[in-house]
Amino acid sequence: MTNKHIQTKTAKCPNCGTRADGNFCPNCGGTLAGANCPKCGTDAQAGAKFCHNCSAPLGAASRGFGSWAPWVAVVAVVLLLLTFAAVRFGPSAPPPPSVFPAPTAPLSPRDVANENFNQSMMASERGDDAAAASFGRIALDGYAALGGLDNDLRLHVGLIYLAMDSLEAALAQAESLEIAVPGHLYASVLRQRAFEVRGDSSGVEAAYRRFLEYHQQEINAGRPEYNEHMQMLERFLTAARAAVANR
Repeated sequence: MTNKHIQTKTAKCPNCGTRADGNFCPNCGGTLAGANCPKCGTDAQAGAKFCHNCSAPLGAASRGFGSWAPWVAVVAVVLLLLTFAAVRFGPSAPPPPSVFPAPTAPLSPRDVANENFNQSMMASERGDDAAAASFGRIALDGYAALGGLDNDLRLHVGLIYLAMDSLEAALAQAESLEIAVPGHLYASVLRQRAFEVRGDSSGVEAAYRRFLEYHQQEINAGRPEYNEHMQMLERFLTAARAAVANR
């Protein structure tokens, strides 16, 4: 088969402009000779993209970058598909570790009883006598199961009895406090409230005066139970001073 390419001794590369001899550019690899039109066979000029006879594209006329462009596009599409497949069907990243709150220690029987005592007092303050009595009975059962009462719990039991209108039982707790610690401030608090419900004004005044008599001594003693109800004691102190001053 006769080679119809037209060669020149020295030619300028139509792709990059480098002057070179032979059929291909030593700089970019582009062809320096024309190619045959794949449709009509007409010789084409070097670097031509279309046949000057039939206008057919001459994509194979050059060995430069232009001839590789379709393959580069194909490879790019394949890589894109592979990347998508890896993301879509590949192993997923492990989920972040779940964050759980630190477990809390279970409430002690004393804590449970105290919580029911608090609910009873709040119900009593808002005038819900039924709820106050219901929570109060649960708290009393809890305290009884402890096997003994300290001075703080004697106050709790006495206040529950007051909320349930069991005045004698509340005064019995005041007496037990007085026996354990003569002049204990909680004993005066329980007595004053019980006598007030009874309408015993002299008993109320006596409770206030005993509170004032022993107040500073008892605070100086640093009894830990006083820290639990210091606001109550401060309010009672103000009321006691006002009551005695008016006599």
